[in-house]
Amino acid sequence: MRNLFGVVSVCILIVIPLALQANTITTSVDSTVEAWQDSGLYVTAGQTLDVFASGVVTGWVGNPDGWKDPDGLGIGSSIPNGPESDGFCNTANAFSLVGQVGGVPLPEGAHGMGAGFVGSNYHQIIPTSGELYFAFNDERGFFYDNAGAYSVTASVPEPSTFALLGVGGISLLAYAWRRKWRAA
Repeated sequence: MRNLFGVVSVCILIVIPLALQANTITTSVDSTVEAWQDSGLYVTAGQTLDVFASGVVTGWVGNPDGWKDPDGLGIGSSIPNGPESDGFCNTANAFSLVGQVGGVPLPEGAHGMGAGFVGSNYHQIIPTSGELYFAFNDERGFFYDNAGAYSVTASVPEPSTFALLGVGGISLLAYAWRRKWRAA
């Protein structure tokens, strides 16, 4: 019985760190690039995507509204600019970080901010599979006068994570059931 307990303990110590692994990338989204920028991360439908972004950009040098964070908000401001009707995601906040998977805008990251909106903190289940792309949501044809970039870290759990957690959980249940059955 002690040997079995030791084996289960070692398995748990191995399974838990493996289960916490995720595919993670860190990239930069340049505000002067008028195109979707490939993150290098493939997302499978049903996975949870986590994105954290920081940095400041301006929609045009000399902008009287100043520099914007990934949410499209001016530094020290809580008032959004509103949607950019001719941007990459026309319902998402102007000057914000936006994303798509497989050519489909990401599900809305914050209520009322529009499909594709990622902002500074994103956590959603993704309904489509494909490569993850990011962009600076500005009016098309006017990227030449922008400055700055957003630093973006995105992660999705390894598909094998769930399998490892399932095997570990079933093993523990089987061990507890067997132990209870023998005691009876």
